[in-house]
Amino acid sequence: MNWKRYWRRGVSTVLICLAGWLLLGIYQDREFGESYLFLKHRPTLKFYFRAPLGESERTLKELAPEQRAEEMLFQAYVEQGGGNQRCLRLFIW
Repeated sequence: MNWKRYWRRGVSTVLICLAGWLLLGIYQDREFGESYLFLKHRPTLKFYFRAPLGESERTLKELAPEQRAEEMLFQAYVEQGGGNQRCLRLFIW
């Protein structure tokens, strides 16, 4: 009956990792480029968020479609969703 315990432990580990992936994310600061771990306001498969616009004077219309989508996700999850208020700075050398 040891296999049941290992099976439960394995399933539990997979579920915890999946929940972490869905509810946690990393974003790169718009101004300084520092990385932060944050709690998402709703689950998504996207894990790394960055702002292609940065601090430039360009607008969304001037970006390529892929960069525009990335910028909109950054705004939705980090700026408007409050991710920048629920974060921890990551010390990555």
